Amino acid sequence: RKEAEKVFNKAILPSFKALKLDPFDVKPILNPIDFVVFKGMNKKETISDIIFLSKKYKTSSLNLLRQQIQEVIVQKNYEWQVARIDENGKIIFE
Repeated sequence: RKEAEKVFNKAILPSFKALKLDPFDVKPILNPIDFVVFKGMNKKETISDIIFLSKKYKTSSLNLLRQQIQEVIVQKNYEWQVARIDENGKIIFE
């Protein structure tokens, strides 16, 4: 785990590094958001924040999509659904 943390810290953007996040709390999505961070997931008993991290690109369509995601979150226009995949590959919503 310590080696993975070193690799992460070398590979991550300096601006992300400045946030001093636990690399094991950072999960790559890559598109349309680069990373989701579940702050506190790895070293604490509770998650204190969920953070979306993305580098701003010159691709206006991608930036527009990210802006729409931000607006949905700010307006609380989303719902939480839990889906599980059983041994047969069937998706079950709880």
